[in-house]
Amino acid sequence: DIEDTPEATIRQWSAGGVQDALEKYYDEIWVYGNQSAFDVVREYKLPKSVDDKLRYAGYLRRARCEHGATGDDRHRHVVVTVGAGSDGEELLDSYVAKAAREVAQSGGRSTIVGGPDVPEGVADRLRSAAAKLPRTQWLDHTKCMSCLMHDADLVVSMGGYNTMCEIASWDVPALIVPRFKPRLEQSMRARIWEDLGVLRTVDPQTLTPSTLSGRVLDMLDHPQPPSSSSLNLGGLDYIADRCSALWNGGRSVESALCV
Repeated sequence: DIEDTPEATIRQWSAGGVQDALEKYYDEIWVYGNQSAFDVVREYKLPKSVDDKLRYAGYLRRARCEHGATGDDRHRHVVVTVGAGSDGEELLDSYVAKAAREVAQSGGRSTIVGGPDVPEGVADRLRSAAAKLPRTQWLDHTKCMSCLMHDADLVVSMGGYNTMCEIASWDVPALIVPRFKPRLEQSMRARIWEDLGVLRTVDPQTLTPSTLSGRVLDMLDHPQPPSSSSLNLGGLDYIADRCSALWNGGRSVESALCV
């Protein structure tokens, strides 16, 4: 739904001939997002010829797993994830440095998922540090993030599209620290969702162990149910229905673009 800031995207698309391609080669353009959250045509100044082809599918709801609870329900549970982990070192460092211990001291527990792409040396260091902390579990990766999320009182995460869709699917309270390099896509989406009441954010440029710990404890001590009802999460159903309609109508779906 979001590529980058309007200024950067318009500049990149103009240089790369993207608008011409959208007009010339595609019969439909499917946007995995909500127009009310981010109006692609308005923000990226696309012409009416492209607007007429746009279909807002909604965000992609994650299927709920059928597994049982994964941990001890007696303690408040914080799940920390940075997606694949290639650029999550600062968030992981900040959480391990202070928040994990203070969550444990407050009677809670933490599960930290590093991700398969965390650099080996970084993973070794953080794994060792987490092992010394009370009520703190380090996982290099997990086969089912849904198992952890549906058992969580709070998810602390970066702002990747897939992770945020999973958070919204479970309607779990979330604190997002979006990346701001090389693009502002994560930061923009996180701010929009925060305005909609779906989650809360921490500006990554002000991230410190103390600021992160303070926000985590505040959200645990003063829980506010998230409101993902403002998001249309029916993207997968929409695309399945649209593909069926196109096939049954005798048109090839090869002329549809999903963004």
